[in-house]
Amino acid sequence: MGQRCLPWGFDLTRRSLILVNLASIVEKADEVLLPAVFFEVGRAFGISPAALGTLTFARGIIQSACSPLAAYVAQHHDRTLIIAVSAVWWGAATVAVGLSRSYWQLAVARALNGVGLAVVLPSIQSFVADAHAAEHRGSGFGWLQFTNYSGSIVGGVGGTLLAGSSFLGIAGWRFAFYLMAIISFILGALVYFCAEDPCYPRDVIKLEDGSHVLARPPSLRASLAQLWASAATVFRLPSFQVILTQGVVGSIPWAAMVFYTLWLELLGYSHHAAAGLVAGFSVGSCLGGLFGGYLGDFLAKKSPNKGRIACSQVSALSAIPLTAALLFAVPRSPAWWPLHGLTLGLNGFLVSWNGPATNNPIFAEIVEPRLRTAVYAFDRSLVPLAALGAPAVGIIAEVFFGYNVTDEQKGSPPLTPAERAANARALGNGIFVVVAIPFVVCAAIYSLLYRTYPADRARALHAQELAMVRDPSFVGLPSSGGEAGEGDPDTELGEFSGAGEQRAKSRRGGGEEEKLLQNSETGPPLRKAASEGMMGRPGGVE
Repeated sequence: MGQRCLPWGFDLTRRSLILVNLASIVEKADEVLLPAVFFEVGRAFGISPAALGTLTFARGIIQSACSPLAAYVAQHHDRTLIIAVSAVWWGAATVAVGLSRSYWQLAVARALNGVGLAVVLPSIQSFVADAHAAEHRGSGFGWLQFTNYSGSIVGGVGGTLLAGSSFLGIAGWRFAFYLMAIISFILGALVYFCAEDPCYPRDVIKLEDGSHVLARPPSLRASLAQLWASAATVFRLPSFQVILTQGVVGSIPWAAMVFYTLWLELLGYSHHAAAGLVAGFSVGSCLGGLFGGYLGDFLAKKSPNKGRIACSQVSALSAIPLTAALLFAVPRSPAWWPLHGLTLGLNGFLVSWNGPATNNPIFAEIVEPRLRTAVYAFDRSLVPLAALGAPAVGIIAEVFFGYNVTDEQKGSPPLTPAERAANARALGNGIFVVVAIPFVVCAAIYSLLYRTYPADRARALHAQELAMVRDPSFVGLPSSGGEAGEGDPDTELGEFSGAGEQRAKSRRGGGEEEKLLQNSETGPPLRKAASEGMMGRPGGVE
């Protein structure tokens, strides 16, 4: 594989991290674009909230089924290539959404979109995990969530604002999807040509005499065997089982929250006003994720076995009274927009700690570095099932609380103010049911981590100690909580960059020294460049 990076003024790692976080922004913007235009799509196709929610559920099912692909392709391709191809894929699926002329065409396009999302998210997460020391991973994932939720602001606000207009005879909501596709294609090109994954030297292996050889990819049978072995290792971990279970349950409320825009519009808010208020929730989530990441790091230093877990329990339970205040306590009138905005913003700030403070850092600590992409991929394999929350809101609102569906394509008259108010009450009730119950269950499930997490972290540490005994060049040992020592982010970024630059040089200048090396059935050897670079530093500090 030839060198493809274009020269920039940034060092390799900072440049790559910037582009990876930019990919996170665009991925999230693409994901939230459809919910942002639910109102217009519902009118255009004459479909109910339940049918709209089913579109999100269909994408989630496909994403769930395709998540193991991320672990598979990570065995043979560097993560920046995976991210670039995924961006082009979801861009093409986004074009298909804009071109749809029927509900089923729309559903197929969203399902295809889920394939790209399934592959890209684990690659982004493992990239960030490898680029930060254990004692700083919370902040690293906090920044990732900050950029990711910034994408929800761009997609949510931009989509809502464009939806009410038309451009050259194209409906505004369709134009929004075309624009998002163009941005995705540009992003794919930028990541492909300007980013590098220093933790992927599988195509070049450094021998003891300093020469380099090319590694032939293992056979399909060997690759599938590796994937199966990785899955078995990950799914046997008790802490992974706990986080996976709470992730499915705890993500259901997030799927329900996509109806906030529709709920606000039913209250009488304009497109612009509803977009601004939902942006307040997204801004709160951005800041909350960043704060939660740093808070998780701080609490982990104070209490390595309990700090991160308690942080997430507080986050989950705080959402219940805030959601009740938003939907029931604040009067349902646009005149009360300051309280609606404040409650939405505070809700977003407090409910967004789980990923950066707890789940993502713990995943990186309970497995060996070579399994990090796999653990994030398999985590995504069931979490998208939480997309059930979206159709659940619609079904509950329609069946139990009397939501009235209209079809403007068939000549149904617009809703009267009284009917809109009744629909707002019904939809608000549906949202609260699907938010409150799962968050209570989520907080209870987190309690199991107090027992499983310390043992799983110690097991991963022991496995890496054994790897270091077998291979003295392997120095990537995980930090055990708050005793990590001198993990300086800038120093680590330098090491990360150095590993990548060394690999780039080997790609450019290995000519006569490079030979073809046939792998065994078990696949290529341990990635030394990764262990020498960003996986850790001498002395066992990761």
